[in-house]
Amino acid sequence: MSHEDVTLTNGTHTVTVELVDNADNVAATTSQVVTVDASGTVDPTDPIVGHNATITGITEDTGFDANDYITSDNTLSITGASTAPEGSNIKVTINGVELRTTVDSDHKWTVSHEDVSLADGVHAVKVELVDAFDNVENTATQNVTVDTSATIDPTDPTDPTAVDPISGKAVSITGITEDTGFDTNDYITSDNTLSINGASTAPEGSHIKVTIG
Repeated sequence: MSHEDVTLTNGTHTVTVELVDNADNVAATTSQVVTVDASGTVDPTDPIVGHNATITGITEDTGFDANDYITSDNTLSITGASTAPEGSNIKVTINGVELRTTVDSDHKWTVSHEDVSLADGVHAVKVELVDAFDNVENTATQNVTVDTSATIDPTDPTDPTAVDPISGKAVSITGITEDTGFDTNDYITSDNTLSINGASTAPEGSHIKVTIG
């Protein structure tokens, strides 16, 4: 049955259900207490009042800076922290999808979005500290950029004529310090704590990644 034509007041309401015959004799009964809070605000006595929730990282963040929220991983976990008490409710929203968890004993939280792949582009991640009625005490947001393409994006993706400054540029290794081999540039050395030197035709400030295996 529907009770949508009658507005319930804020507070607790006992709903009783009875199984009855044609004469209204009761064969079975059950009840349930329903609490209504349509205020839209957190009760001033709620333990989450005055506390916040923040986003502290994504897994895996593959960007040049390990905490720049730029990644080639499109199945992410979102991590964060909160000053609220353990067990407080956390709601994370990505592209309209709501993920829920609670604050742990270390005042941290994690939600997984790994079962849904994110499209390439910028995604706004919103975290909310909420009470039992989903009333919001605190909100924080963070943009996450997903790029699974092996190609270099232009400076302005909306401009088809734009070219990335590093497109067509080169990078090279020019030496090691210290190179102790017979030839001072033969990359043979007795020094096992090295510096790697190189050059690039790319503009100043371009990113260089060096891997030693």
